[in-house]
Amino acid sequence: MKFFTFLTIIGTAIAAPLVATPRLHPTSLSRRAAASNSNPSFTDIWQLALHVEHLEIGLYFTAFARFSQQDFINAGFDAFYYQTLRDILHEHQFQATSIRRNQLYVEDSVVQACSYSFSFTDVKSFISLSATLEGFATSFYLSLIHSVVAAPDPDTSLEFALTIAGSTAAIDAKHVALQRLSLKQNVTDTNFFPQLGLNESYTFAKSFAKSCPKTGYQLPFTPLPTLIPNVTQVVPGQIVDFYSPLPIDNSLNGLFIFDFYDIASTILTTGDKPGHFHTRIPSDIVSPVSQMYFVVTKYDENDYLDESTVLAGPAVFQVLP
Repeated sequence: MKFFTFLTIIGTAIAAPLVATPRLHPTSLSRRAAASNSNPSFTDIWQLALHVEHLEIGLYFTAFARFSQQDFINAGFDAFYYQTLRDILHEHQFQATSIRRNQLYVEDSVVQACSYSFSFTDVKSFISLSATLEGFATSFYLSLIHSVVAAPDPDTSLEFALTIAGSTAAIDAKHVALQRLSLKQNVTDTNFFPQLGLNESYTFAKSFAKSCPKTGYQLPFTPLPTLIPNVTQVVPGQIVDFYSPLPIDNSLNGLFIFDFYDIASTILTTGDKPGHFHTRIPSDIVSPVSQMYFVVTKYDENDYLDESTVLAGPAVFQVLP
């Protein structure tokens, strides 16, 4: 019987005021998370999990190659915290090894690590990006739980697979709390983590990749057009400018996902240049939020929110109080 060993495992013009009204659709969000890719297999889903682990390992390796323990101390963090970050790297390496070993049993090849480019310039910006990626990974594994239910493997215990995915999401959530606490940010930031579909997760993870090997397992997911905001830290009510290669018109909506239960649609206003548009961060977010996602969608309040309606994104924001 196949099984998985234990895994401890983002326009230039300013518009008139825009309105973003929360519309609560917990059922729609659940169906959205389940309807990820076009019939992904159990193996596809876990190979994507390995792809996410490669990204996180790449982040920590890059940071430790750039910064010494003394650099962390000079930035206001102690040696214990530095060692804890090293331990987090080891956890992600163990997670990746666990997935890799089991996928070799299932498939002749596994997805290979890409080469990555990260924008952090100092210790604090690395920790901030780490919190963002660990938060993303938590959202991904919550989506993976739904996806595994939709595509179970006949030779694998569904209960065991769900336990592994849930345990992994919990571990990554603890990583998020550690990073935010170190930055003196709110660690009890949300009632429920938001979820991302598989294509959206793949799109976000691939946005950090400079190049990926043509050998090994090739993931069947298709990246969505990117959304590039002019800022990544926002406050409620702020107007944000975006660029996307996706043509934007008045038939499309923006959608903020900031809680498992809470989503808010918003008007998109095109800018003066092709691909540029802007919108407003919801001013009436109903729960304390630190991390929030934004996508461009065909969704309206009468539709189910599944990935067939998501056209671009996600962009990831840190929401400041």
